[in-house]
Amino acid sequence: MTIANFTRRLIQLTLGPLLLFGGLAGTGCSQETAESDDEVSSTDSRLDFETYRASLKQESEGLYVVDDMLLDLQRLEEYFALRYPAPNALVVRKSNATRTIWTDPARSDLAWCVSNDFGSNQDKVVTAMQAATKGWQTEAGAGLVFRYASAQNGNCNTDNTNVRIAVVLDSSMTDAYGKSPVGPPTTGRQFTQIRLSPAALSAWDLDVASFGSLDLAAVVAHELGHSLGFYHEQSRKDSNCYDGTWDSSHEQLTSYDPISIMHYVWVQNANCTPTNKLWLTPLDGVGARAVYPGGTTPAPVCKNRSYGRGAGTVPTCGAGNVLDAGLCYSSCPAGYTGVGPVCWQNCPSGYRDDGAFCFRDASIISANTSSCPWYDVCGIALARGCSRCPSGYANDGCTCRRDAHSFAKTTVARGVGSLPSKCGSTQQLDAGLCYAQCTLGFKGIGPVCWEQCN
Repeated sequence: MTIANFTRRLIQLTLGPLLLFGGLAGTGCSQETAESDDEVSSTDSRLDFETYRASLKQESEGLYVVDDMLLDLQRLEEYFALRYPAPNALVVRKSNATRTIWTDPARSDLAWCVSNDFGSNQDKVVTAMQAATKGWQTEAGAGLVFRYASAQNGNCNTDNTNVRIAVVLDSSMTDAYGKSPVGPPTTGRQFTQIRLSPAALSAWDLDVASFGSLDLAAVVAHELGHSLGFYHEQSRKDSNCYDGTWDSSHEQLTSYDPISIMHYVWVQNANCTPTNKLWLTPLDGVGARAVYPGGTTPAPVCKNRSYGRGAGTVPTCGAGNVLDAGLCYSSCPAGYTGVGPVCWQNCPSGYRDDGAFCFRDASIISANTSSCPWYDVCGIALARGCSRCPSGYANDGCTCRRDAHSFAKTTVARGVGSLPSKCGSTQQLDAGLCYAQCTLGFKGIGPVCWEQCN
């Protein structure tokens, strides 16, 4: 199979909408400050990935052949994480060598409320929180029981002893969509708070009509993951996005999951590629069950979401090819100009282009007689040869003569033209146009990426 055919079947992988999860535009969650960079033992799963990568055929431009797909390094990591899942997943915060997670009886009755301060947006926040709790409890299968305590919405804060999790509006928050402490408090009554900014309320319904708006349910699911004790996946030392906050208070449970719900989708440094499936991944579920065992069999629910990826652009012909009358041809040799499938010789300087011929008019100019004596000013008698003519001209003494000349151009065939099909490295060809590749788990149809359900 040629590279061109591989390109037509590239896996639908690309950037998700930027600035999605809590702390994206600022410092992250409220208790996630930069900490010392203590050395932490890593697993050997990264070596397994490197062994897998080394076994693959590598094409040009840093692409790896996997079945009938071409994947760059970042997408290859995502594919490996899904196809060869490690025993556990995610990163959990620890305190004094103990996991900072909910324990019984709290984890069996995680009552939550949504503050009335959200006003007309309260219902959408409730719906997002219901989706998020269902994601962790039912779809991931964690041993947790959530309960919506709607009667507590009027007093929804961490002073309310009738709830464990309070979802509140924080109008002072301008540097993030959401923030949450990582795990419950290690001392005293177990309660926590998910704070959402006013900007987060516009992150709603990732669908065709919104064309790229953010999904509030995913924002809340990310923050709820923090409340359950899970840290940022991109903060791991073995991630491309390592942000310097890793230390011995974090437990790395398995290999890096670049599409985890706990992974940022924004670029934190030059080596970081923002990727996210915008919902809990299979590895998120495995990790959640490892930390919170005793749950149910996972029951993934496809949200059948979609988002716009912009108008398509016209593909190009690629390196070494040129566009001519709507078709791609190989470039002509130096000194030739292409017209369709034929490269025609360029006429030399001084010649007129007459299509298939080059023509030069006759020309008579004065000779240079400055070296001729007065008694033979044209050098045609006693001082023959004293007059000078430019190269290509015949010397007639006082004048220089060049006859008219024409010749047929030489040609070089360059084959039958092909339709433009070259798209950028982060694009895919669809119905003759180039579109941004869809994020993992989504398939592109024209200007829309649709979620694929298993």
